[in-house]
Amino acid sequence: MLPTGRRGRREPTAAIGPHGRREPTAAIGPHGRREPTAAIGPHGRREPTAAIGPHGRREPTAAIGPHGRREPTAAIGPHGRREPTAAIGPHGRREPTAAIGPHGRREPTAAIGPHGRREPTAAIGPHGRREPTAAIGPHGRREPTAAIGPHGRREPTAAIGPHGRREPTAAIGPHGRAALQRGFGMGNTFLITGGTGYLGNTLIRHARARGLPIVATFHRQTPPPSTDITWYPLDLRDPTAVRRLITEVQPAVIIHTAFRQYEPDLMAITGEGAGHVAAAAAEIGARLIHMSSDVIFDGEKAGAYTEADPPNPITDYGRAKARAEELVQHHHPHAAIVRTSLIYGFDPLDRHSAFALAVARGERTEKLFYDELRCPVFVDDLAAALLDLAQSDYRGVINLAGAETLSRYEWGRLLAQAHGLDPDRIVGALSAESPTPRPRNCALDISRALGLGYRLRGAREVLRTMGRLPALD
Repeated sequence: MLPTGRRGRREPTAAIGPHGRREPTAAIGPHGRREPTAAIGPHGRREPTAAIGPHGRREPTAAIGPHGRREPTAAIGPHGRREPTAAIGPHGRREPTAAIGPHGRREPTAAIGPHGRREPTAAIGPHGRREPTAAIGPHGRREPTAAIGPHGRREPTAAIGPHGRREPTAAIGPHGRAALQRGFGMGNTFLITGGTGYLGNTLIRHARARGLPIVATFHRQTPPPSTDITWYPLDLRDPTAVRRLITEVQPAVIIHTAFRQYEPDLMAITGEGAGHVAAAAAEIGARLIHMSSDVIFDGEKAGAYTEADPPNPITDYGRAKARAEELVQHHHPHAAIVRTSLIYGFDPLDRHSAFALAVARGERTEKLFYDELRCPVFVDDLAAALLDLAQSDYRGVINLAGAETLSRYEWGRLLAQAHGLDPDRIVGALSAESPTPRPRNCALDISRALGLGYRLRGAREVLRTMGRLPALD
């Protein structure tokens, strides 16, 4: 007995669809349409193979995308577009390789930035800009090396501080400033103004010993020949010249020691000139150490002056130094302002010591004052403290002077004794005998500096250490 369909038609096989139509094989779709094979899609359409997409469209292979489009291979993107390879981006665009960016753009290599731009190498910044190397800053700027600061600035080395300041070495302090010593390497260019002066020359010697790259300025005194120091002439009265030099050199640290003590142009150089340096230093983000003086006071305080005491000068030089402090604080609030005292040394001899010794030898007839108090500081102690200060975050006023307060008369006698001369040749007097007003008490309280670890010795300690005074029993 042959099978009979729903309408009584004889069918040679049991291939009867759900609507009673005769089918030569069992390939019957869900709507009863005859299919020569079992390739029936979900809507009953006949398919020569089992390549049926999710919407029942016939596909010669199993390459069916998520929307049922026929694909000759399995390279189907997330939106069902046909791709000859598996290089399908997140938006289904066909790519000849797997170099697909996050937005599906075709890339010949895997160098795809975060926004899908094609890059010939993997040097892709965070904003997808093409870079020839992997030196990409956090803002996607192209850098020839990997020395990228936290703000994406290009740096010639990896010495980048936490605030993105450029440093040619890894000598970076905890706040991104170029560290100069105490376990840190060398920072960037180190600019010393007044490099031919007594303090400036000693600073150069100490900086050279620490391996620092040094640039120094001079005005009237020609510097000695040097192969490792770059010298520039500089007139502090010219703000354009000051700004041009500092912008060209791009120092990490500036120690401003240059000054003029007497007229002409005392205020223009010592006062206003310091302001020009401070403004230019602030413009390029350089660390500034400004040298001030103990003669910015009137000298009438009973005790030693602290960092909190405001200037109240009574001499022209004191007024110029007080004006310099005012301008530095205005233009460069992060600068360190160093108030110091008489600076002395022996190789070579400083001018203050040379004057006292000339009196002790009878070459001069001046008297030294009993009541003018100072804190003489050994030039090597001061130079070392300044380099230490340059590596720190200290800002504002700090007193860096000797640990012993001496009158001018006492200091002259000590110097005479240290040089084998008769101290009794030194004649004393009161400062009231001076034809010009002088601050009597210029003693500086250095407790803050000592608390911060700076080595500032008293005059007797230095002279004994050098063998110029007898050791204490």
